Amino acid sequence: MAENPNHQVPAEVLGDFMQKVVTAGNVVMGNSTFRMLAQHPATLQALSGVELVVLSSNGAEMEGCKVVASPAEAIAYLQQKGCTEVLVGGGSHTYRSFLEAGIITGLHLNLVPVIAAAGGDWWPADADWFQRLQLISEQRMVGDVVQVHYETMSLI
Repeated sequence: MAENPNHQVPAEVLGDFMQKVVTAGNVVMGNSTFRMLAQHPATLQALSGVELVVLSSNGAEMEGCKVVASPAEAIAYLQQKGCTEVLVGGGSHTYRSFLEAGIITGLHLNLVPVIAAAGGDWWPADADWFQRLQLISEQRMVGDVVQVHYETMSLI
């Protein structure tokens, strides 16, 4: 959705995300998300001092971040750096890889009242995956944008 020229993320939603990143001291994102972020030097500057980790299968080094191949490697790296909480900040493939690894304990989803035909799919249509969630809180962010916070639940 962030790549769609017809829609821009509301500033309040981006500000909330940036606050969560700074509080956690880290963020893990995919290669495409990092490249999109890198087009905004002011945003990168605001993240100075934050551990930026990019999940990428190609292993290519990128300036200003640590590149890892898996969610487990990202967590191990961030634990080594003293982080006790890991924030996963985007890209549908990155979200999916962390969810499939079973290491997500909570989700903050911003529900923006926009429908787009194109965007990142979290799973292919034939995927066999299921996760129960429990609603923890909800809040109206700005306009018609609502943020919901869920925790993951055991499947048993």
